[in-house]
Amino acid sequence: MSTEMRLGLASLPVIFLIFGFTGCQSPVNEKERAPLVMETPLDKPVTSTPKAIFTHEVDTVKKPWTNLDFHNDPEHFQFVIVSDRTGGHRPGVFPSAMKKLNLLRPEFIITVGDMIEGYHEDEKRLHEEWVEFNGFLEPLEMPFFYLPGNHDNINDAMKKVYTELFGRMYYAFVYRDVLFLCLDTQDGASTGMGEAQTAWAVETVKKHADVRWTFVMMHQPMWVYEEGNMISARKTIGDAQVTGYGAVQQALGDRPYTAFAGHWHQYIKFVRNDRDHIVLGPTGGSSQLRGTEYGEFDHGVWVTMTPDGPVLANLLLEGIQNKNVHTEKHLKLRKGLDFELVGMLDLKQGFKARAGLENLFSHVLDAKVVWNIDEGSPWRIEPSEIHHRIASGQTQSFEFQFSYSGDALYPVFPTCTSFLNAGSEFNAEITAIAPIPLNAYLAGVRPTTHIGRTEVPPVLDGTLNDMVWQQSVTVSAFREMHLAEPSVATEAWLAYDDDNLYVAMRCHETNLAGLVILADTRDGNVFLDDSIEMFLGLDAADPKYYQFAANSTGVVFDAQAFDNSFNSGFAVGTGREAAAWTIEASIPWKDIGATVPDAESRMTLQLVRTRGVGREVLQYPPLNGGNHRRALHGFMSFEEK
Repeated sequence: MSTEMRLGLASLPVIFLIFGFTGCQSPVNEKERAPLVMETPLDKPVTSTPKAIFTHEVDTVKKPWTNLDFHNDPEHFQFVIVSDRTGGHRPGVFPSAMKKLNLLRPEFIITVGDMIEGYHEDEKRLHEEWVEFNGFLEPLEMPFFYLPGNHDNINDAMKKVYTELFGRMYYAFVYRDVLFLCLDTQDGASTGMGEAQTAWAVETVKKHADVRWTFVMMHQPMWVYEEGNMISARKTIGDAQVTGYGAVQQALGDRPYTAFAGHWHQYIKFVRNDRDHIVLGPTGGSSQLRGTEYGEFDHGVWVTMTPDGPVLANLLLEGIQNKNVHTEKHLKLRKGLDFELVGMLDLKQGFKARAGLENLFSHVLDAKVVWNIDEGSPWRIEPSEIHHRIASGQTQSFEFQFSYSGDALYPVFPTCTSFLNAGSEFNAEITAIAPIPLNAYLAGVRPTTHIGRTEVPPVLDGTLNDMVWQQSVTVSAFREMHLAEPSVATEAWLAYDDDNLYVAMRCHETNLAGLVILADTRDGNVFLDDSIEMFLGLDAADPKYYQFAANSTGVVFDAQAFDNSFNSGFAVGTGREAAAWTIEASIPWKDIGATVPDAESRMTLQLVRTRGVGREVLQYPPLNGGNHRRALHGFMSFEEK
């Protein structure tokens, strides 16, 4: 390939972009990738005036945009640096990265090495590994610059194959008055450069003393090895070594430059000589992927070269998606199986449900549906598993028979997991609950809690040792709103006298130190904290109801429906036990317009506990939705006077 490459840019009349390769061949694989051919428009007459870049018809003094200039300086250019694909590669990450980075249209991409796994001397296998790697570059519409890492050229056989394919282990080029110095850090007896490469690098730096910036590209971060005694998450560097980089730094002097390396699979920015020296994280190589706080993430570095120097942005690969990342098709298919009940719902006698799944994608949809039934479960479902391949545009129907042998009022309904794969277009695991019409079911089993009368009111101190609680019915069937089992237990007791309704609750908690306590004023958002709520209605047929809430420190909230201007004599006391927080409360009958209840009274009751940690909402009875679903609230009955 010619060492001079010229690219025509639509935004400029004539641009000659010179890659000044310093005594070396282009690193672009000539066998795999076609050369860039110069097409000059110099001999073509200009027949029209170029269009203005920006026009508008806004005639007001004020404009609906800011007053900054467009960020289109012709001295700007953008490129991407990628890092270790190998050293324990994770299949699919690097090829996906190439597709994603191509969407951003940088002017070129350059690597800091470790492209193949290598570390053997079988030349046939090495060629096969390079064919595989070059295949990953096929989606690119811009040059890719190679640079070897230890997985690419650590032994003589690997060096031989590398030079056969790419010509040079180290090289340099100039692009838009910026020098790229690409070094081979496996050239010395250990980490670093041999004498010949070091002399060449120093001479190349001196030869290009007038460039506006220099980028020094290498695989192993030689500045660290020069200093010695460094420990990172993956590497321990012992005594200082002579790598040749010290001579390069001396040649660079006080000119502006930035150095990039890989090898460690962990992003770390160093500053040496007031210059950024950056070790990149992986682009598919092995990593714990603990996130940005550890520098462990798959990425590429987007570099925008400006007249004032480079501006760097880390592009985390998971954040780059094409326009089809989520479409209406995905939305529909992510609903999973679309169940409908066949006939009547009867848990004891059994019932049937039918589901349909339409393949909206061009690939065949592989669909596997598995019912998650544990051994000993009271649920039986036939068939327990199905597997179909659905052609594009086709719909597959399924039918299941359900039976339940348990006696729980709120059974934990089984779930099914759908494993759906339509190649590159769609891949998901979707878990859905059994096809129970929960609203209708819950409306049919609204529980009644029997409230006993007390002659001795409890002391509201959060200590649940009052005799009244020992004599009251324990309410413990709290469920997550969609009937899932809670992660912690909650218990409640209720009693009444002529003046008040009394409520006590024990909220078991595995992390008392982590209780969320934000609200500190009456009628604040206590229900966003670790808190309890009670919803009371005087008559099931009357839409009017009251809400009472308190957090774990005793800050209260009261409202009539959604009107929190309502205030009452609602009083609470809270406490702590070894593994629970507790609350006792009283609600005056007179404040909610109620007479002293009797055996004929039938009021509505809803109890709620919110765990601020994870926003777990536990309800009794469960409502299949928000706490204000009055039509599904339970009932209270009262002991005779």
